[in-house]
Amino acid sequence: MPSYNILYDHEYTEKLNSHIRSKYGAKSQRNATHVSDLLYCLRKAWLKKQAGMAGEEDVDDDLLLTWAGGLMFEDIVQPGGDKQVRLAYCFHCRTVANPPTTLPDEPEADKCTICGKRWMVGTIDYVLNGIPYEVKQTRKSRRRGPEDAPWWVEQLMSYLLMLKRGHRTDSNWGGIVANWLMGDYGSRKKGEIPRPPRSALDAFQVVFEEGFEDEWETELSRRKSILEGPDLPALNGMAGLEDARSPAYHWECSSCPVGYAAGCEMFLWDADGRLEEGLVEEAHASED
Repeated sequence: MPSYNILYDHEYTEKLNSHIRSKYGAKSQRNATHVSDLLYCLRKAWLKKQAGMAGEEDVDDDLLLTWAGGLMFEDIVQPGGDKQVRLAYCFHCRTVANPPTTLPDEPEADKCTICGKRWMVGTIDYVLNGIPYEVKQTRKSRRRGPEDAPWWVEQLMSYLLMLKRGHRTDSNWGGIVANWLMGDYGSRKKGEIPRPPRSALDAFQVVFEEGFEDEWETELSRRKSILEGPDLPALNGMAGLEDARSPAYHWECSSCPVGYAAGCEMFLWDADGRLEEGLVEEAHASED
């Protein structure tokens, strides 16, 4: 067998990462309130916006590459229609607008052009015949389906709300296209040969109840007022605020980009990513 040496090519690796960043990286300063800010931990979103800690969440090359994989999958499956539909909804005027385009490195428009109040911005992966579609590429198990990701449904419901308020659709359903990168990795039967992880694709229709718009708009407005308010959002169970939604999901804490710097009591790890002494049992309890 011939001998060989494998050398890490730092220069070319850096060149490729720079190319990916120029293609898929953020093109403007994200200072508006986005739909995605209202789907997860409001304390995390508040710290990033209100406390000026957005710099704590530097998007490194690996994270950007993960996002780029999802965007490339969108290009593969998008069958037509309007791609990356960017909308802004003003809760005060109850109007839908197309946010103005900004130049690179300029802050995005964050206020309604009619009343001057902060609006909510959302970008739909694509709209086909009036139906919004959200495309997801995930390592979650196919076996558990979208039911195990309620934040996907909330995101789709928010986009459908915006389209209906803007009289751009009369549909009560939207679509989710999921690329399960690991397939049904949790499925193997005793005595059978183990199945290797394989990617799979599923499309789903999510049908909402007639008239869902008013209730969901009220909830989004409530979360938005907390995010844009002056006070640090309370955590679930604190001060009797059971609906504080901070954090919204237990898995958020370990990947929180601002939890350590902010000294959040839900962030149980030190600067080296190790559990703080005495918090191991608490961490295990939160996983149950």
